[in-house]
Amino acid sequence: MAILRCPIPSFVSDYVRVTSWERVDGFLITPGIISEPHHNQPPRIIRRSTRVKATNGHRATLTCIAQGHPVPNKWHRATAGQRILSDLDSSVRQEGGVLIFNKVSRSDAGRYSCHVSNAVGEDRADMELVVEEPLRVNLSPQELQLDVGKSALFNCSVEGHPIGSVVWKKDTRFIASNSRVQFPTPTSLQLRQLKRQDSGMYQCFVHRDSFSSQAAARLIIGGESSNSAQMVLNGNAGCKDVLMGIRDDLAAQFKLAFPEKTVRQGSFVSLICIANGNPAPQVKWTLDGIWTLSTRPGVLVSTYLSGGGDVISYVNITSADVTDSGVYSCTAFNEAGKAVHSRRLNVFGSLFIRPLNNLTALAGGVFKVMCPFGGYPFDSILWKRGRIIHY
Repeated sequence: MAILRCPIPSFVSDYVRVTSWERVDGFLITPGIISEPHHNQPPRIIRRSTRVKATNGHRATLTCIAQGHPVPNKWHRATAGQRILSDLDSSVRQEGGVLIFNKVSRSDAGRYSCHVSNAVGEDRADMELVVEEPLRVNLSPQELQLDVGKSALFNCSVEGHPIGSVVWKKDTRFIASNSRVQFPTPTSLQLRQLKRQDSGMYQCFVHRDSFSSQAAARLIIGGESSNSAQMVLNGNAGCKDVLMGIRDDLAAQFKLAFPEKTVRQGSFVSLICIANGNPAPQVKWTLDGIWTLSTRPGVLVSTYLSGGGDVISYVNITSADVTDSGVYSCTAFNEAGKAVHSRRLNVFGSLFIRPLNNLTALAGGVFKVMCPFGGYPFDSILWKRGRIIHY
């Protein structure tokens, strides 16, 4: 049983009386009397679904409300040769202009047609039912160890329909295709001519509306096969033939690095790092482990290769200011590995903290952040998370 109310504003309730109700199909309802329309009316669909999304196993409804007299509704499934639905699946029932799926399944997905007709006309509406399944993602292989120069292939298998969009990341950063990195399909990633810096965590993210899932895999770059210098004894000739092989990769390392410094404002400061390796390493400078340093007025950042094969890099500050305080890091890196050296530059002055934006970390990984403060002297550093203070 259902109760329908016809709300009447209080300021006119003394002058208005409800005498009858009319249903959308023309039936008239009066106190104690239900009457049919006095004449036939051609059917007209006044409310309809267009595209309905439902989760697998849940209830779904397609709506097709028509006006006219009489109004028989017939539902057809477009993918089944326009056959009446009652001939196809007994689990689907029709209540008036509503088609009801008690537990929708993936096989119910498709296009449906609602057809209304009577002796004086007809009308029709097409709509689509999309059945979604929760997404489950698996990335294989979960761990892959290869040598430099080889090729790697990761496959992201997705369970659930429809798939939606696929995004790949390495160490939380988006991966873009290039001459070495390619996507044979949206769910596969191929890396050619592997380099040392290709090692890391790879993630496959799948998104679809409110559903999302991801999986991760690890790529480890092992030792590169190489030929060391060999010495072969030729007994017949009584001499030694020396076969010179290819030199091994040598990870970047520091020969000299700057110490911690404490200076007064206006002082000249020079921070230097000397590194070597094979191939010759590149050097990058950062402040407080976050901000990349580059040349600007009053600060010179320069790197060059010496005649002896060493990479010399330095930061020169013409006139130090308290805002130049912080932890300076120089990172030397090549295909074989990297080395990081960090020391603090203290400049006398009032204490301050540089503002930080939100930071991103990979679940299960190591998260490290420095307190980006400046000024000197200082007594202690405290970290606070919520109401908990960490010493």
